[in-house]
Amino acid sequence: MPWKRYIRYNKPFWLSNLLGFIGALFNGAMQPAFAFIFSEALNTFTKQGDDLIDGGVFWGIMFIVLGLCNFLSFYFNMGGFFIAGEQLSYDLRKRMYNNMIRQEVGFFDTNDIGDGSEKAPGGGANTTSTGTLTAKLATEAGLVHGLNTNIGQVFQQIVTVVGGFGIAFFNGWKLTLILLIAVPFLFLGSFIRGKAIRNKNKENRAIFENSAKVATEAIIGIKTVYSLNLSDYFIDVYDKKLIEPEKRLERRAYLSAIGTGFSNAVSFIAFIIGYWVGAKFIEKGEIQFDSMFKVLMAIILTAMAVGQSSSIISETNKAVEAFMHVIEIIDRQPKIDARDPKGTVKAPEEFKADLEFSNIRFRYPSRPKITVLRMGDKKITVPAGKMCAFVGASGSGKSTIIGLVPRWYDIGHGSVKLDGIENRDYNVKWLREQIGIVNQEPCLFNISIKENIKYGKQDATDEEIYEACKKANIHDFIMSLPEKYDTPVGGLGTSQMSGGQKQRVAIARAMIRNPKILLLDEATSALDAESELIVQKALEEASEGRTTITIAHRLSTIKDADLICVFREGRIIEMGNHEELMNLKGEYYNMVLAGDGSIAKGNEIAKKDN
Repeated sequence: MPWKRYIRYNKPFWLSNLLGFIGALFNGAMQPAFAFIFSEALNTFTKQGDDLIDGGVFWGIMFIVLGLCNFLSFYFNMGGFFIAGEQLSYDLRKRMYNNMIRQEVGFFDTNDIGDGSEKAPGGGANTTSTGTLTAKLATEAGLVHGLNTNIGQVFQQIVTVVGGFGIAFFNGWKLTLILLIAVPFLFLGSFIRGKAIRNKNKENRAIFENSAKVATEAIIGIKTVYSLNLSDYFIDVYDKKLIEPEKRLERRAYLSAIGTGFSNAVSFIAFIIGYWVGAKFIEKGEIQFDSMFKVLMAIILTAMAVGQSSSIISETNKAVEAFMHVIEIIDRQPKIDARDPKGTVKAPEEFKADLEFSNIRFRYPSRPKITVLRMGDKKITVPAGKMCAFVGASGSGKSTIIGLVPRWYDIGHGSVKLDGIENRDYNVKWLREQIGIVNQEPCLFNISIKENIKYGKQDATDEEIYEACKKANIHDFIMSLPEKYDTPVGGLGTSQMSGGQKQRVAIARAMIRNPKILLLDEATSALDAESELIVQKALEEASEGRTTITIAHRLSTIKDADLICVFREGRIIEMGNHEELMNLKGEYYNMVLAGDGSIAKGNEIAKKDN
């Protein structure tokens, strides 16, 4: 546990923590003080007449004072640590999210937290998903909230032990030493319970994260779940994730209960020993009754505090584990960092946007043993302002190579160059500002249309937004809506717009950046015929004067491309323009013969011919 770092995080909240520790100090002194006052009060009942009345009144007032002090100490103890814990939880959650949102894409593909080395699912690590990450964000920082309170309780128990033993040794050291025989057994019970709960904490965290993953995926795809009547199925899956380790958790719960019961039993045994030995000492005149009772009460109350420490220790362990997970996420350095100010930055008039892919060999971090792209000695050159089209069967590497341009991933072999400079040598943030991307399934956020488009350029004026929407053929539709540009889009999986409308908003968002490079990843493949024609027209207008790479599912849309690359199983098997590839009578030729849009069928024909 990096305590120095934990203290550093708590420094801004020093006043709340100070009040908490002051409260814990006085709260810890309450049990020894109660033992002393209670013993003295009992001794009053041995007196007669006015001494009895005066003593009763005095010690009654002392109990009232003790109660008021306990109220104030408990208020400052719990209030101070609770406020500090809330502030710390907020600060850590903010730090977690700020660092999580800046990681490279590979981080979200893998369960890689900490040292920066990705782990494949086949290597024993679970794949990270939205559900897992959001569960960590929600729970881990929240668990750390209790660490301040738990540390305060530990401090309180230490004060109780020191005060109790001090009173006990002062009033009868022989009897105290005899009663201390029970202390190791109290700690043994606490150790058994703490160990059982510590293991249970890890499993509970895994259960929550795995079940949250299932719930998130089902909720995001709720329309698909309903359409396939999978509600009962996902209920069963969720239940299985929750009850999967039930037997192990039950066994540890039994062990925890044994530890608690053992500690409580030892406390009562200590009572028996104390009364019996104390009676013998009184009989021999070695100790007075009131002193014996002070020793007994101080030791027993202290022993009870030690017995309760097992639950505090288990909660502290849980919070410490959570803090370690939090700082793992906070400390993780992204391999591709958009915050890094280093890298080449060019003036707009200097950047031409010539693209070149050469000798690329690439593997995804989540699948390090599977080579997705094998270009060999092939080179793709796209001059500034020209269009290059990628065609091929699903899984042939088309989308992968597009994702290398904005550096979603870095390649292990080969290069991606812009204006003759490798893309990894450019400033990441500046590089991505030069690129507009339209995917097959556009991601729109649950905010207004205007705010969605402004995500492309946050300082955009209304005139720039209107112009971008006109280029995307969506302006007239937006103006026909009751709330116009302030119309909410809707959440993920529950959008209030059709596929074609969402796609055109995404195109407008890409256009408002005025990018030098446009990447189109099957931007019309999921649309109906009418929407496809409208969106295709918008894309053609958007591509004018820009270096464009498009992944086509309908061959008629790329006949005029300056360069067409045919992919199969991660390799480029043909390159050229439409006429050149038709003259080759190879795979592209077979695709065209198979019928527009039937790329997969064309691939099968080509394989048979080979």
